[in-house]
Amino acid sequence: MRRTLNILQSCHMAFPRVDEQAVYATAGQPRPQDVADALRWLLNESFGEAMKRLQRLQVEKGVALADIVRELQPWVFRIESLPAATRVDLIEALADTEHRLAYGTSERLQLGALVGAFQTAKGAVAAAAV
Repeated sequence: MRRTLNILQSCHMAFPRVDEQAVYATAGQPRPQDVADALRWLLNESFGEAMKRLQRLQVEKGVALADIVRELQPWVFRIESLPAATRVDLIEALADTEHRLAYGTSERLQLGALVGAFQTAKGAVAAAAV
């Protein structure tokens, strides 16, 4: 409860209007739309383009990669078209990335690992379709 009050007070001081976007910006958490965009980029863009867009999201919105990784996990379970084995591999890659980020490894390196895991998953889905 105290954390909620602190965020609302900070939001009130920093923004002229307290709304959803202001609260997410104050808390430093990615908005659900940002996470949906990140997942769409990871699943549909090339490696380089996904890296570029995710880095831009981090810089423009001030969101840490660890927060994006944490929020991606429930979204991966919602993708019905993923085979179970591919979904397990993605969740394992998300967990490994989160673990390595917790121990202070380079965010840029871990972003590459995350994008690579999704590229591998895309390849596995394409191979299974053939």
